[in-house]
Amino acid sequence: MEICKAREVVVKNIKKLRESLNLNEREFGRRIGKSESFVKKLEANKYTREVNITLLIRISEVYEIDIKDLFTGIK
Repeated sequence: MEICKAREVVVKNIKKLRESLNLNEREFGRRIGKSESFVKKLEANKYTREVNITLLIRISEVYEIDIKDLFTGIK
């Protein structure tokens, strides 16, 4: 999977996770140590930095999901 495509999939799955938990961007970000504007930019695919593994690990730990789900889809 190429990097751009993988990033799009991960971002889409982060948004699906947030929505499945009925959380707004502010609360989701607060729980992972990020701002509301970070989450909004990330979900709009306008965040210019790469999504790093540290962030993905933090999301998987906080929301008790397998990190692979961020790449394959939230169940």
